[in-house]
Order: sequence, then structure tokens, then C-alpha cells
Amino acid sequence: MNKFVCFFSILLALPAAALAQEASSTATQPSAPGTLAEMSGYKLTDRDFDVLLQMLPSVNKQTMTPEQKQQLIKNWMQVVAFSREAQAKGLDQDPVVAEQIEMFKKRLLFERFQKELLSQVKVTGEETRKYFEENKQQFQTPGQVRVSRILVPTKEKADEVRKGITQGVPFEQLVKEQSTDGVSKQQGGDIGWVKPGHQELDLLRAVQTLEINQISEPFSSPIGWQVVKVTDKQPAVQKEYADVEKLISQQLLVKKQREILETTANELSKKYEVKIHEAAK
Repeated sequence: MNKFVCFFSILLALPAAALAQEASSTATQPSAPGTLAEMSGYKLTDRDFDVLLQMLPSVNKQTMTPEQKQQLIKNWMQVVAFSREAQAKGLDQDPVVAEQIEMFKKRLLFERFQKELLSQVKVTGEETRKYFEENKQQFQTPGQVRVSRILVPTKEKADEVRKGITQGVPFEQLVKEQSTDGVSKQQGGDIGWVKPGHQELDLLRAVQTLEINQISEPFSSPIGWQVVKVTDKQPAVQKEYADVEKLISQQLLVKKQREILETTANELSKKYEVKIHEAAK
């Protein structure tokens, strides 16, 4: 199946000039109603064309232009002509070809059965609403805090900075005098907003419980010892159900589909006594 789709995708990608020879020998002719193309012993009908499109999920019939449709018809007739010539040369009698056709048939039936199976999976509004109510924290714009810091090389220096703050030395003054963070130092220590997922985990943990204007205890980090101050806070904002209903429904649908595929696969493995042998090394 994959090889077929890949091959046909290549045909679809061919520029019109690449099929010039074919086009010159198969000029467009008036056809009988419902017949899109024909050759000796074969007709491509509207129904056949719809089946062909089902085999090419990347092609959208609704957005296909007349020129694209015509090109696809030409491409398919080339496939048919090549197939006819292969049969004339007896290539269809090759045992490998017969085996590949049988494997293609199994793959096609697998996809058809899977599609039918998944079409039965539904998600109700009640299920979506229940999931939202039980997992509201998943649907929040996370809170964040604005942070300024003083970065120093040692714990002793950090303790000294913290002591200076408690004795009334302005935080911004200590930033200017002590911090080794060249970037934030130019901003009075400000490093911007920190929220869940921030790359500096030590910093994130240190500011989680701080209130505005509160100073942290000195803490170690990969870039040195830090003393930080929270200068502003924005609380988490709960999203409305209507804003996330479609997202939740899709998530639940995917989860249900995965579960039914796994369950069915296990059931059929038992039913047909599937045994997987160790691959030869």
C-alpha cells in the first residue's frame, strides 16, 4: 500500500511537460455520460474516479481544479496502460507479484476494518463536560511572577547580600554593586516574567511561594548563587468550558480510538492465535 501511494504521489507531482508524449497520443475526446477516459477494453467512470480518490487521501476532491482532475485522469490511464503492457509480457505471472497483490489486499482490508471500527467511536457532551469539571487545572493560563535577581559566585557572598537587604540596603543598589549577571544588572536585576516550564528550575522553585516585594533565601543554581525578589504577580486564569470543549472532545476521541484499537488487536490476536517468533539475527 505504501509503495503504491508513494508511486502515485510521484505521478501526481510530475509536471505536465513530463507527460507530453502521453498527452499527444491520448488527446481529450468527447465521452459517453459517466465515462472520463477509455482505452481498448477499459473505461474509467465517475465511480472509478471516486474509488481512486479514496486511495489518495492527500487529494481533496472538493478543492480539485478541472485541470488537476484532468491531469490525475491522464496519470491513472498511464498506470492502466503500463499495467496492460506488463500483463502482455506475462509479468503478472511472477510469483512475487502475486504475493505482493495478496499483501496489498490484506493491508487494504486492514485499513477498511480499522476505519469502520473507529467510526463507531463517539464522545458525548456529557463526557466532555465531566472531563472539564474534573480536570480544570489542565485548562488554565498559568500564573507567572516578575523577578529580579542578584547573582553572586559563592554562598558566603549570597548570605552577605541577603543580610544587607534585611538591614535596609535597597535591592537595586546591591544589584549594581554585587551582581555578576551582566544582562539583568543593566535592568536593575529584572529578568522578566517567570512561569511554569521556565528553564531555570532552581529559580522557579524559589519564587513559587514568594509574594510581591518578598525576598528569597539564597539558593544555589548552575550559574551561581542567587537572591531573588518578586516584583509583580499574575494569577492563573481559568479558561471557559466553551473555549476548550472542542479540544477536550478531540482528546477524548483519540484516547477512545487508541483504546478500542488496542483492545481489538488483543482480542484478534487471541482469536487467531497470533505467535510472534524471534527475528533471525
